[in-house]
Amino acid sequence: MAEARQRDDWARAAGVMALLAEPYRDPEKRSQPFTPADFDPFADKKAAKPPPIPKLDFATFKSFFARR
Repeated sequence: MAEARQRDDWARAAGVMALLAEPYRDPEKRSQPFTPADFDPFADKKAAKPPPIPKLDFATFKSFFARR
């Protein structure tokens, strides 16, 4: 239970740290914005990356939204 409390506290603090560090980021040296996972020692670095967005052609896109 104590470890869960530490994980929760670090998750909150890491979010605040990412927000505070973002305005001071040098866009030329680091292309990606800061994320809370950059500051959280408990965060799994591999799972923090979002999955790739699938590519859809226009016909598939139209089938989702076009009325018949």
